[in-house]
Amino acid sequence: MNASILNIGNELLNGLVVNTNASYIARQLDGIGVYVKRIDTVSDSRDDIVKSLEYHLPESDIVVITGGLGPTNDDITKLTLADKFGMKLQFHQPSYDNIKNLLKNRGIEVSETNRQQAMLPDGCVVLANTQGTAPGMWFNVNSKIVVSLPGVPFEMKYLMEAEVLPRLKKRVQSKTILRKLFLTTGIPESYLQDILRDWESALAENTQLAYLPEPGIVKLRISITGDDQKAVSEQLSLYESQLRKILPHEIFGTDNETIEIVVGKMLANRGKTISVAESCTGGYLSHLITSVPGSSNYFMEE
Repeated sequence: MNASILNIGNELLNGLVVNTNASYIARQLDGIGVYVKRIDTVSDSRDDIVKSLEYHLPESDIVVITGGLGPTNDDITKLTLADKFGMKLQFHQPSYDNIKNLLKNRGIEVSETNRQQAMLPDGCVVLANTQGTAPGMWFNVNSKIVVSLPGVPFEMKYLMEAEVLPRLKKRVQSKTILRKLFLTTGIPESYLQDILRDWESALAENTQLAYLPEPGIVKLRISITGDDQKAVSEQLSLYESQLRKILPHEIFGTDNETIEIVVGKMLANRGKTISVAESCTGGYLSHLITSVPGSSNYFMEE
């Protein structure tokens, strides 16, 4: 199955809010074997939402939407989806009870505006949101799935983990996806690709290699997909062995390791210590070294 992610909100487009929802949802979908084809961000506009949906639905099995489910006038996602799918809003008592309990615990009276959040499209599956006043919605549109979630990150995460992922796992044919990052330094991305050209061209069809450059570092990400976890794991081990033979000195770490972590391990393993002399750096080098747990065993002074 493949998916698109649609994040709605003017605040995302003008840069006032960082769109962390997209990366979180993409990781969760990827983790259950759903391939994310596209991520879009659109304004709080009915036309923009509808156009984006009409673009994504033909090519995606799943569309996950965030944002626009709040109680204010600019929150138009629910009405837009109801109109788009030919549904009417109806009062949903369980959602209203949840809203009342949440507001009561905060010492807030339920207003008519809050009550409107319990008016939901009559053809959707309501996803109970115990973390906020905006229920999630699950639409079965022909053979496609459209999921609408609140834009508030902790509410969205709760609904993804409690409601959306368990439902999707029942529909998705499980596949194993293994990834590993190899961190290189001392060689530019273009030269690195030249060195790996023949090796990369011989990789199996279920394997992808990505070059991820950062200042002073180029990360190589190997991704392998397969039906058998043991076979995928063995394939990844083989490629790692080959890669280390091709780049015996350039790879300094893997996955979440940093240079300061790797250097710290080398110092500790060899029983060596380090001191630094800094000028005009504000002690940043010392900060990096001492950010590693156990650094007091090898960091002497600055």
